[in-house]
Amino acid sequence: MHTRDGSKSSSRWILFSVYIVFLTLLPSGTIYGVNVKVIVFIPLAIFVAQSLAQETMALAQFAFCAALLGIVAAATVRSFANPFYSDLALSQAKDVITTFAGCLFVRVFTATEIDRERFVRLCLYTVSFGSLLKVVLLVYSLHTGTAVSDIVDHISLIFGVKLMSMELGDIGGRLQLPSDNLLPIVMFIVIGLRRRLGIGGPLAVAIVCLLTVSSLYTFSRFIWVSTVLGAALGMLISRRDKMVLLYLAIIGAVTAFFFPMLSTLITLRFSSSLADTSDMYRVWQIVALKRFFWNAPLFGNGLGSYALDHKRSVEVPYAYEVQILALLGQMGLVGTAFLIALLINYYRKAFNFRPGTRLYHAVLLVLLIDFIGAGFFNPDLLVSMSAVSYGLIFVMARMWFRPEKASIKSCRVELVVPSLPPQTAPFRR
Repeated sequence: MHTRDGSKSSSRWILFSVYIVFLTLLPSGTIYGVNVKVIVFIPLAIFVAQSLAQETMALAQFAFCAALLGIVAAATVRSFANPFYSDLALSQAKDVITTFAGCLFVRVFTATEIDRERFVRLCLYTVSFGSLLKVVLLVYSLHTGTAVSDIVDHISLIFGVKLMSMELGDIGGRLQLPSDNLLPIVMFIVIGLRRRLGIGGPLAVAIVCLLTVSSLYTFSRFIWVSTVLGAALGMLISRRDKMVLLYLAIIGAVTAFFFPMLSTLITLRFSSSLADTSDMYRVWQIVALKRFFWNAPLFGNGLGSYALDHKRSVEVPYAYEVQILALLGQMGLVGTAFLIALLINYYRKAFNFRPGTRLYHAVLLVLLIDFIGAGFFNPDLLVSMSAVSYGLIFVMARMWFRPEKASIKSCRVELVVPSLPPQTAPFRR
């Protein structure tokens, strides 16, 4: 029985790992029209339902799930009253459900300390592999002269989604993948939790370099700032890790060696022509979404709805860069407040701020706020892939953290051997 249960648990973890890799690396759930995420999602949902049924608070867990489905169903039905939104309602409803379902999957599959560490390593290596793929594509583009936009168009054709790209002349081109949204969190992990996860120095340096290059070529100002923030918070946690000095030395050396390229890249991104256009487009969204919100402030216009006078795109018109304001217009104050309550309940027991962990949990809270703040710049808060970001912060908050002062050298153990009575003869010849 033990062997059977062990093999069953192992197969479930493998399936869960495959799902996390799919969420992190794949630009969409389909490959040549086949939805591979659904193929893995359905058995995982069954396993998680079985696990929840065995918990002591099973009724409360199922009540939260039923409440989520109820609020999503209400917001979806509301969209059916408007012919402009009805075709998109189910699409966004699926995004919301899979986001919270993914968070639940992470909680169930990381019940033990070993599973938490294993999950964090899985996300770290998966994002690092995605960054490596990006570097390989960029090198291939520069070596062969193939435009990055052509490579991106080919990837978009395979996964049935339009990815963002831009040619940058002699320094390559913009290449942004879904896994790039995890770059700040993963940068924090490799720097701040390197010793906790048993990652060697050379591997950590290689990963930091990959993540840095990947962040630069996202050509996103928010990701740049967030990645720097993640690195700084990681250094704050690992104050006594001598690798921090090596990271700083490597960053300085790489900056000096590639200064002309980096200078061109950063100057181009912050040029008035690009920055002003991007900022003005976001301002137009805010103006239109404010009117959209006031059309139905309490209960929203429904999932899949969008401002008719300002579409973000033809393919996914409800996904705006200013996603938080769009969500208020879609679900209203009532629906949005319910989603926030679910998120607070998810993290309620993970953050404790006890002595010895206050700094650690405060840093994780900053990472969480930073990710949610991305909702003012990117439409990635309520998509299936975002469950990995929420789940990573949740798992790291639940990990037992060793404070820097509690080292083995500082521990003093006194062994007291009781004296034997005089009449006792412990040794005989």
